Amino acid sequence: MNQMKIDDQVGTADKLGHFADSIRFEIISESANHAAKRLILDSIGCMVGGSQLVQGRKMIDFFAAFSGEEESTIVTGRKKIPSIHAGYVNAYLANLLDFDDTYFGHPGATVIPPVLALGEKLHVSGKEVLTAVIAGYEIGIRIADSIKPSRRRLKKVMGLSTWQVFSSVVAAGKALGLNGKQMADGISLAALNSPVPSVRKLGLEKREIHWMKNNYGWAAMGGMLGAMMAQQGFLGDRTVFDGPKGFWVMAGSDKFRPISIKEGTPDKCAVERVSIKPYSACRHINPTLDAVSSLMESEEFIVDTIRRIDVTSFFELVENYSFFPNESFTIPFSAPYLIALTLLRIPTGPQWFEPKHLSNSKVKELADSVHFHRWAEADALYGRVERELISRVAIEVEGGRHFEKEVRLPKGDPRNPLTDEELRVKFTSLVEPVLGPSRTSEICTEIFNLEKIEDCAVLAQRLAG
Repeated sequence: MNQMKIDDQVGTADKLGHFADSIRFEIISESANHAAKRLILDSIGCMVGGSQLVQGRKMIDFFAAFSGEEESTIVTGRKKIPSIHAGYVNAYLANLLDFDDTYFGHPGATVIPPVLALGEKLHVSGKEVLTAVIAGYEIGIRIADSIKPSRRRLKKVMGLSTWQVFSSVVAAGKALGLNGKQMADGISLAALNSPVPSVRKLGLEKREIHWMKNNYGWAAMGGMLGAMMAQQGFLGDRTVFDGPKGFWVMAGSDKFRPISIKEGTPDKCAVERVSIKPYSACRHINPTLDAVSSLMESEEFIVDTIRRIDVTSFFELVENYSFFPNESFTIPFSAPYLIALTLLRIPTGPQWFEPKHLSNSKVKELADSVHFHRWAEADALYGRVERELISRVAIEVEGGRHFEKEVRLPKGDPRNPLTDEELRVKFTSLVEPVLGPSRTSEICTEIFNLEKIEDCAVLAQRLAG
């Protein structure tokens, strides 16, 4: 297909490209800017925390061994590497603890690493970083909403990095300064770099999560490639989303909803609809952990007297996360083990990945006492775009006493948000043991004042090991 024919067709990618081009710092609301800063802070904290796991260290060493231009910082790494590789590694690190932000996926993992990598290479300003981040979330989440499968299909096929490649290409494209037409081509090209919808083969069946997890590194790099190629004049099929053979079919979905597109930023940006986690655990388990934590704070019972724990929740939790893990990397996906660790007051974060928990008799005993039940209302609400994650926990102790708590919106949901101070505490807990109190404080202050920074390379360099 020649350029004239492509230009003559106005597809969804064209509209998205011009929409992304229309997003400017000057028209972004203060609430959206603040939400973006919170997500950047959270994502960086998760990258630093992820770098401390054996999987994170291996990935850093693997890419550090490659030759290439020293352009961008690997978080906690000792040398710079090509920006596209830094985007891959830092995206991988961001999701490693399963502590990063959520919106039917973990969009921050494929928005923020590409922007930081290219921003450092190109010496972009803090305002440009914020604009790129907000645009990446905005376009990616609109695409996610448009192709989300039905509940029936979702049980068979789920792809998170599949749609997140578009968050990456838009964020990278904004950092590169692409115009609307280039952005449309970048989006079209990124579709061909999208990872397959692989969540149903995450490793849950054998209780051993594979080390690539959701393949966010590839989604981040695939988006960056799409943007870079578009900058060099590569053309894409800008009807890639449209019609009965569109991207939604490629992504394994059985639905495609028209994407709402209006140039300029909306009244409530997508960054304001993203959840921030208080636990290093799959988001599906968070409401259950909220209920357990609430009972521990409000009720008087001794953990050693617990006889039975009943969890009533939606199908995703009951069917896929009620197992015992076979190795420590899988603990954040095991609801019984996470309930036990919460009851034993073991701090969340890298500490939840310690192998010793697998042989801890008290952890096993508490995990054995947990029983799961399906809840029809929770099933129905889980399938919505603006979903609720509901869980009810009932604890029975010696003497027949019962304690019960229901959670309808887990902590960190935008409708039940972490405060800025709670987010700072989370960030500090992940970063200070690695980079020290002084650098941790400096990074936190700089991110909350990001619009004042002239060159974000200064921030990126603080993250080096």
